[in-house]
Amino acid sequence: MMKQIPQTLQMIRPGDFNRILVVKTHGLGDVLMTTPALRALRCRFPKANITYLVGSYSREVLLGNPNTDEIIGLQEGTLFSPKPFALLRLASRLMLQRFDLAILFSRSPALHLLILMALIPVRVGFIKNRSSRYLLTTGLNPSKGQDWRRASYEVDDNIALVKLVGAQSNGPPTLDLFFDNKDILTARQFLNQHRRHPEALLVGICPGGSSNPSWDLPEKLWPSANYSALADFLIDKYDVEIIWLGGPEDRSMVHATIAEMKRLSINGCGRFTLKQTGAIFKECALIITNDSIPIHLALALKVPAVVLFGPTNPCAVTPPQRDILSIKSPLGCSPCFWQTMPSFQTYPGRNHFPGCHRESQKFACMKALTFDIVCQRIQAFMERLHRLSSRSSKNL
Repeated sequence: MMKQIPQTLQMIRPGDFNRILVVKTHGLGDVLMTTPALRALRCRFPKANITYLVGSYSREVLLGNPNTDEIIGLQEGTLFSPKPFALLRLASRLMLQRFDLAILFSRSPALHLLILMALIPVRVGFIKNRSSRYLLTTGLNPSKGQDWRRASYEVDDNIALVKLVGAQSNGPPTLDLFFDNKDILTARQFLNQHRRHPEALLVGICPGGSSNPSWDLPEKLWPSANYSALADFLIDKYDVEIIWLGGPEDRSMVHATIAEMKRLSINGCGRFTLKQTGAIFKECALIITNDSIPIHLALALKVPAVVLFGPTNPCAVTPPQRDILSIKSPLGCSPCFWQTMPSFQTYPGRNHFPGCHRESQKFACMKALTFDIVCQRIQAFMERLHRLSSRSSKNL
């Protein structure tokens, strides 16, 4: 007998669903932004087995999370270069686990079809197009309109989705990232070995992060020469110590950026796992980054952060809070990524990004975000953080 979602949330009982599948396939930050909804789901169904289907690239974000009982890693190529037999095998594997509810944070109709093939009776997700409407049991329509300022924070969207099965968020929607002691020990040992001025404030800069298995978007990157100048400026003005961070794919960029500096800094790029990078963040007074996973790590760890935006939408990926500074390109056509228009249809690959119409200046929006603009905004932000810190100290 097919199980249907009751008409009212009050009719759903904690025992209504015993085996729950949660789906978000890629994007480290995207997966991290599902963790508040995952926590709400666990609170609503405390005895249910919750399994998370996630891309292998993003799996590390969920390790140690007590709100999941099992993690199934999916090779992203199975989706982005469709392999019918691999998809059929995955659908069969899911079908054997007899899930009675699927929560699909992924908006892909192809994934919605996969979950239907797995014969999961109740499928709750985001309705992006006509296909999703027929493949899902129920779901949420994205907000309409063309004004990027009205796009909602993705964490709030995810929480709204699980509310359809009666899961409510308790307290602020903080992101969950769990460490073990080895991660913290590795980070502290590295800093003890490489810091020249342990008494100085530590500022982490992450100048990379332009790709994931779904797309490659170098248009998000602020010019490396600007990052070099910014690091020197912060050292001279605030007497801070700079550590450069990023993944293995960012090594050559960071090496070139450091080579352009006049002052000394610490190169931590490509040396750490995601969790170890987070442990480094916990030692920092400030993080500066493009729109990428570091902003979500900073949010999870409650570390103040400055985020530079060009083609992507700050409203979609950062909440309005006092210790986060989002600096958007001054170009009127920014942002133009799919998050700008919530009704924009998404497909794998570059179709997420319609492409810059300024063909003669491929990275125009990030180049328009000048060194002077960023420096002025960061100075005002640091002064505000100092005032907030002073007030907090007086209230203790």
